Amino acid sequence: MSKNAFELRLSLEQETLLTIKKRSEEKEEANHREQQQQQQQQHHHHHHQSAHNDDGDDDNDDQSCLFRNSIP
Repeated sequence: MSKNAFELRLSLEQETLLTIKKRSEEKEEANHREQQQQQQQQHHHHHHQSAHNDDGDDDNDDQSCLFRNSIP
């Protein structure tokens, strides 16, 4: 592998890790809010999916999923 490609991959992975970290923090916050909501309304089941994906950057969501799957 050329040094350039290696560095590019490295920075990509770092970015991805940061993104994943940020997302998991967001998810924890969302989960916390959700739990509070669920106590009020038990029957709302698919609420979290639409709320999580409807943040205006769907392509970003897809990308971080792809990266997450490709990291060994």
